[in-house]
Amino acid sequence: MVEITGQSQAEGVSCTLSTGDKIDIDSNHIFLHQGVVPNVNLTMATGLAHQWDHQAHCWRPVIDVAGKSSDEQIYIAGDGGGIGGAKAAAIAGRLAAIAIAARCGKPRFLAQLYYKLRHLHYLTIRPFLDRLYLPPAHFRLAQTDETIICRCEAVSKADVNAALASGASGPNQLKGFLPRGHGAVSGAQLWLGRSGNDRVSYGSING
Repeated sequence: MVEITGQSQAEGVSCTLSTGDKIDIDSNHIFLHQGVVPNVNLTMATGLAHQWDHQAHCWRPVIDVAGKSSDEQIYIAGDGGGIGGAKAAAIAGRLAAIAIAARCGKPRFLAQLYYKLRHLHYLTIRPFLDRLYLPPAHFRLAQTDETIICRCEAVSKADVNAALASGASGPNQLKGFLPRGHGAVSGAQLWLGRSGNDRVSYGSING
């Protein structure tokens, strides 16, 4: 088990091996890796529909091949909709632009078909990334009740479990059951930290 130690700030990392031996490393800075996943802070704050990605173990906005979201006036291109690499992100922008132009009466069918095929080609790397960069379950899931799930407001695993037991059914409802904080949950840390728990719904949110 690996844990970050410290009270008001990070002071080090403690690692307990399978043999029972414990290794302590002093450090003022700790960097966490949550996999190669899209940053959904903005899309969740906008109130767009999201769905759970079972392969990458993350939330992603619901979009069509052109990047149109659940709000027909909002298109998402690049890493905000899913990470497939720089070339795939650039083509996603072109597809969104072509779709918007078509809505304005200027369709470009051949260009759209061409970029759709190019986009699919560049996304072939994604299954490899999902397997290579997926953090192990013991890193993604809290192992003790004292583990901090939401760093912004010091919400622990025990706090989240108590809220779930009280009937919270989604990230924003969950925060309403907690004694701290207001407003919509961005989903970056709190909800990735709860992924994998069979009591948490994997369905769409905000949709």
